[in-house]
Amino acid sequence: MRWQSNLSSGQSSPEIRVGSTVPGGITVNNFGLSQGTWACSLDVEIGDTVEITGSGAVGRSQPSAGTGRSIIGFVTQKDSAITCTVQYTGEVTLSKPLIPGSYYYAADEGQISETGVFSGVSQPVGVAKTESILIINITRPITL
Repeated sequence: MRWQSNLSSGQSSPEIRVGSTVPGGITVNNFGLSQGTWACSLDVEIGDTVEITGSGAVGRSQPSAGTGRSIIGFVTQKDSAITCTVQYTGEVTLSKPLIPGSYYYAADEGQISETGVFSGVSQPVGVAKTESILIINITRPITL
C-alpha cells in the first residue's frame, strides 16, 4: 500500500509497508488499515462495539439512540482508563458465546445481537466463525 503523490507540490508521502504502524497508531495488514488507538470513555470495555463520538474519540455503540453514528470496530485492548485499541477488520475473539454462521448487529451499550434494533439505526458488524470468533464485516448503518 502506498500513499498517493501530492501532484500539486510534486512530493510523495512515504510508503506504508504491511505490518508497520503509521502516525496515529494505525497498523497496516494485508487488508489495509486494521486497527488504531483512540481516546475512549471510562465505560468502554474490551469486546465492545464503538462509534466515533468526537475527534479521535470513541464511545460504546448506541444504535437505538438514532444519532446516525457508524460503528467503526471492536475494542481489543484497553491501553489505559481513557485509551483503547479498536480493531476495524479481520477476526476478533469475543467472550460472548456466538453461533457459527450467524450474522451479528451492533446493539446498545457496545454489545452485539443476532437481531438488529427495531428503532434507531441497525448496523451489521460481522458473522460468527466459531463460538468465540467473529469475522468483522461492518457495513453501512440502516436507519429505521
